[in-house]
Amino acid sequence: MGFVGIDLSTDPCKCGVCVIEGRAISHVGHGNTASSHPDWLLRHCSGASTIGIDAPFGWPKPFIDTLRGYEIGVAFDHDRRRYRLRTTDLWINNTLRRHLQRDTAPNPFSVSTDKLGATTMMGTILLHGLFENFEVSPRHSGYDRAVLEVYPSASLWAWGLPHRGVDVGATLEALEDAFDLDVREDKRRQLLGSRHCFDALVAALTAREYANYNTYDPPEDVPEEVLRVEGWIRVPSRSIATKPG
Repeated sequence: MGFVGIDLSTDPCKCGVCVIEGRAISHVGHGNTASSHPDWLLRHCSGASTIGIDAPFGWPKPFIDTLRGYEIGVAFDHDRRRYRLRTTDLWINNTLRRHLQRDTAPNPFSVSTDKLGATTMMGTILLHGLFENFEVSPRHSGYDRAVLEVYPSASLWAWGLPHRGVDVGATLEALEDAFDLDVREDKRRQLLGSRHCFDALVAALTAREYANYNTYDPPEDVPEEVLRVEGWIRVPSRSIATKPG
């Protein structure tokens, strides 16, 4: 059983998927307009042990709670920050940045106020299709048949690699060496030719890190009810200066 990474998009032609089995990348590709989107992704996921999806799994709980009781005449707070970002987004920006002692943390987009919300809606369909056979967004590391939210920029950053202005060729070489990947020439061309496919590779490798207990679990003080609504971004917990297992 392998690791699947998905760079989800509302457009199947911009949706990248990557499958890693053992050391080899066994599949890299996009969808097409003839595909029933996102249902075509399920066949790539069926035999996976862990799946990493680059798309938010939920919305900020205060945003959801406010909409639940909303009607015309009900006002949002003047301070809109709690509606914009999820607990996991704030954790990356604040707690993890301080822990890693790096100032250039990636900034997750707002799922409630940016275009990313459309991708999240598409993601709910994919997660529904996976829910029966997989553990979706488990709280703890190491679950078999798990589906995880990942953020490739955060993964690269946590591994100690550039996450802005990425040189895909150089970064691919670093990942090949660190994870002992066997990348055939045709797969290499696809990864170098499409950032969507490359991000799907990073998502698959982050799924592998999770399976090896090398991602951060949510802090214990984050309530379960928040995780069920918002999800949690799995970020690698070590630099690839130490070769991952």
